[in-house]
Amino acid sequence: MMLYQHEIFEKIRHHECDSGGLLKLHSLLDRLQDAAAEHAAKLNVGMEDMAEMSLIWVLSRLKIELAEPLSLGDELLVRTYPSGVQRIFAHRCYDLIVNNRRMGCAGSFWLPVNRLNGRPVNAKKVLPPEIMDLPDVEKFFPDMDKLPETNGEICTSRIVGAGDVDLNCHLNNA
Repeated sequence: MMLYQHEIFEKIRHHECDSGGLLKLHSLLDRLQDAAAEHAAKLNVGMEDMAEMSLIWVLSRLKIELAEPLSLGDELLVRTYPSGVQRIFAHRCYDLIVNNRRMGCAGSFWLPVNRLNGRPVNAKKVLPPEIMDLPDVEKFFPDMDKLPETNGEICTSRIVGAGDVDLNCHLNNA
């Protein structure tokens, strides 16, 4: 199971915090994304592997649960692992360990998308067969649905700058 888990560990730094010393949401999202990307590369489905197939991973849904806010100086261990495929999406889970205590968890759904035509590809066609369905792993938020429909009201707007764009040329954690 060791290959099927990946961990990143770092103290929360000044630039990741708001004026009250609490970890900014986008900083936590960056760490989850980094852990997922590093692990995907180890599983031979990382950015370079996907590029060879003209594919990219696109985050479709993410849910995070934290017992309390994280603060400057906290030691954050993010442990991540794949947890199967639901419909056409790859499901990935995250354990959030703060100062040696489990403080939260997260679940995410990722979709392979063809870079050339923008069409989704079933994750089962991309992932190694041995990680399609791992029955012995804890699955966080395995049944996340889409966000509910809104009345079309715009909640916020933003001009996207060059610093907001990731390696896949997408708006990322801004």
